[in-house]
Amino acid sequence: APLYEGNRDTEPRYALLSRIKLPELTPYVVGLHLTTLVGERRQEGAYPTQAERSEAARALRVEQARRLLDLMQKHVLEHGEVAFLLGDFNAAASEPCISSVLVEEGGFKRLNPTNDVESTHPEAIEPIDHILVHPGERLVEYRCWIVDTPQAREASDHLPVVAEVTIAP
Repeated sequence: APLYEGNRDTEPRYALLSRIKLPELTPYVVGLHLTTLVGERRQEGAYPTQAERSEAARALRVEQARRLLDLMQKHVLEHGEVAFLLGDFNAAASEPCISSVLVEEGGFKRLNPTNDVESTHPEAIEPIDHILVHPGERLVEYRCWIVDTPQAREASDHLPVVAEVTIAP
């Protein structure tokens, strides 16, 4: 919000759920932004150690991912509806909020970028922005990549992740 004053510990997080009507498919699209905490990626100020901040942030993201699955369960997941989950997860693909909660429990498939871009954010050592598809078994083929151009770097502190996807009817 324009009048919001705070920091990463108090910044509101969100998931925006929408539906797109296409000729052969009406997928759900969920844009999200999961939490990060001040001091999670480097030691800052009077906070506990970086390891403690990282663990607290990971636990919050697991909770947020589980809440998202709860939100989507009745109308999307139980019916095998196609859903694209994308955005700033503030988490690497191996982190439990993605690998355990969304992929294993939720049945999502993460689209793995094929180009060799180290990260989607300058303070992260691997991509923290992702695209996932549900149900994973409906995914026929895809091409996914991270856009790393001067314009992309100028537009945001995150590099965009893009995909071309074919879904089984």
